[in-house]
Amino acid sequence: MLLKTDKHVDNALHHAIRNGFENLAVDLLKIESRLSERENFIKESPMYMAARKGYDKIVDQLFKDENSSPKLSGPNDSSALHAAVNAGHTGIIDKLLEKRPTLARKKDGDGYTPLACAVSNNNIKIVKSLLKKDPSVAYIANEQTGATPFHVAAVSGFVLVAKEIIKCCPDCAYIINKKYSANALHQALEEDRQDFVDFIVQTPELHRLVNEAQGDGDLPLHNAARLCKSNILRSLISYKRQDYTAVNSYNHNAVDIVSENNDLLKTLKWNESFNLVSDVIPSLAKKQAQDEENKKKENSDLKKLSERQAANTALVAALLATITFAAAFTVPGGFSSSHDEGQPVFQRMAAFHAFLISDTIAMCSSLAVAFFCILTPWSDFDYLLDYKKITTLFMWCAYLSTMVAFGTGMYTVMSHEKKKQIAIPILVLCCFFPILCMLYLPKIRLFCMPLFWALKNLMLGFWRVFCMPLFGLLKKLTLGCWSFFCMLLSYLPKLRDFCMQLFRRTTQESQPSNPSPSERQTNVTGNEPQHNITAVNEPQRSADDERQPIADNNV
Repeated sequence: MLLKTDKHVDNALHHAIRNGFENLAVDLLKIESRLSERENFIKESPMYMAARKGYDKIVDQLFKDENSSPKLSGPNDSSALHAAVNAGHTGIIDKLLEKRPTLARKKDGDGYTPLACAVSNNNIKIVKSLLKKDPSVAYIANEQTGATPFHVAAVSGFVLVAKEIIKCCPDCAYIINKKYSANALHQALEEDRQDFVDFIVQTPELHRLVNEAQGDGDLPLHNAARLCKSNILRSLISYKRQDYTAVNSYNHNAVDIVSENNDLLKTLKWNESFNLVSDVIPSLAKKQAQDEENKKKENSDLKKLSERQAANTALVAALLATITFAAAFTVPGGFSSSHDEGQPVFQRMAAFHAFLISDTIAMCSSLAVAFFCILTPWSDFDYLLDYKKITTLFMWCAYLSTMVAFGTGMYTVMSHEKKKQIAIPILVLCCFFPILCMLYLPKIRLFCMPLFWALKNLMLGFWRVFCMPLFGLLKKLTLGCWSFFCMLLSYLPKLRDFCMQLFRRTTQESQPSNPSPSERQTNVTGNEPQHNITAVNEPQRSADDERQPIADNNV
């Protein structure tokens, strides 16, 4: 009667363990030990269920009867030891290992041993117990993933568990994952486990992993360069015996690998990674040096773009802060002029309170963005990335709060019975419009970007068809006027001489034709110089002497 099962193939012992009746289960086993030999519909044995729930009495009773052979299986081809390890019951684990030591090497349906399960759970105490009982389980690899327990610790980044493994089995760290042809260091840096990489670099017993190549000849340094993981690159470069000049099967060193990474070409992480490897690895060609200069220029442009974006964000934030600050002192409805003079008219309305709260949140968020902009160290690329994330969050909060403040303010002013039909839709639209924009931002971009490019092409076409010819005509006209002006300047001395000659000629023609006595004397003196000399040498005649001949003639 006790051996009968229900439709799920559960017997009385299954139900007793599942429902927590530990003492009843022990009594059932004392009466009928064969109950432990049955599995239910999902392949659960009573031992598996007891180990999972941590019932020590049931486990002891199952192993007490030497005539019975209790099943230890569980779902997905697992065992009772897998269940105890996953549940963390160390006492049951010790009992199972004592009675069934072969369970430590059994794999479940996913290919994991109990030790691999303990490592993935980061349970150091259970790892110690399993390794103490059978250290060889550290060498068992998963047939599906190719990972040993040390590889599982590397992928998960569990340094303390890895230390316990190499204490018992130091050489298990050098087992290669046959599926990926990679060692533990390759897998750790693939998952960006910085602490585990530092642990390997700082542990002398594991230094050989640093310069160990995988299937295609890539060293961990090459993989870190390909993924542009600057922190891991810095750790690997700090190792004194790192082979910086090593090449892979494609004859590429770390500098070549970073240079070929077009996906991350314009990111800040790429710039930092390239600077790290280029400082320790000499360039092998002039082209690489030129490429480096070009990339530095591109990163400089990226930095300027980030600074411009930060400045624009700060400007918008300052504008929002100004608007919300002004709205706080120009409250909806104004201030009362009755017995509550100086108090807001709608101070008792809930919508007015919501207006004040949302306006305060908007102002604080926008001021926080401006404050972050002031403290931004533009030389720190990583901070610029974090700055963008933080300011985006605060700006969305400011936008949302501003819209809510506007909606509640409109509702406060238009809350009369006759105007509620307009006020309620305005309030709902203002509250949910920013949220809808945030949720459907990718679709909005997908719709707006083609429209933006179409508008841009239209403006460019208008510029080329209408503005460019007009601009060319104005350019030619300006050049012609300038040429004419320069020509006038070049002829200015000749024009001045011509005007002076014309002025002199006009002046001479305007003088009278009869010369004055002085001019005549000047002319006579100039024309008859010998007579003047004679006149000077002759003695002068008086006026009486001149009149005497005249008188004689008259006589």
